Amino acid sequence: GRVYAATTGTPLALSRWHWVAALGSARALGMVVPIGFMLGAGGIAGICLGFHRLGRAIYAVGGNREAARIAGIRVGLITMLTYGAAGLFAGLAGVVDAGRLAAASPTVGSTMNLIAGAAVLLGGTSFSGGEGGMFGTVLGVLLIGALENGLGVVGVSDFWSNVVTGIVLIAAVALDQFQKARTRRRFTKESTEIGKAGEAVEPPMGSRGAYEPVSAIVTPPLGPRPADG
Repeated sequence: GRVYAATTGTPLALSRWHWVAALGSARALGMVVPIGFMLGAGGIAGICLGFHRLGRAIYAVGGNREAARIAGIRVGLITMLTYGAAGLFAGLAGVVDAGRLAAASPTVGSTMNLIAGAAVLLGGTSFSGGEGGMFGTVLGVLLIGALENGLGVVGVSDFWSNVVTGIVLIAAVALDQFQKARTRRRFTKESTEIGKAGEAVEPPMGSRGAYEPVSAIVTPPLGPRPADG
């Protein structure tokens, strides 16, 4: 809201920040800078999630915060670092996008949350947390990008492109929830079968075939012991 109030929704030219405008077209190591930023950020995040204890802690907190806390993980610190890293990468993406357009506009990227959510879900990350990875996320981004480019090639307007992206997001969320529900049902069924199997094979403990409490079996008799000999 403050950005709209300060700019009145008008794009601002980057005449004073030439280095920002250069980010959109500059090349380094044979590739444009935005691609280099994407590969670098994806590589750092992938290595952290897959091979560092910080990544394992992030998965643990995402899967079950209480279990992670009991295991000794500093849940508050991990949450702060995760959201901080997300904000850092989002800010870097905003600077690169402004460099591509050679202007800063408060209305650019207003639907980026929808696109990012659809790409992440398509990549295998669950909104409930604890699952996903950078490789699948990159594939989801490429798929959404190819879908939008294909719609643009055939002449579909941006409005209908957003509708298609929304449909993809809804389908991805529905598929994620279906998989979660199926996993819960399978776990419940297996737990029930294991419990029934344990009851079926447990031998009788009493002399008359009835089950006796554990205290009756393991508690020694009270009173004075008989004299030896």
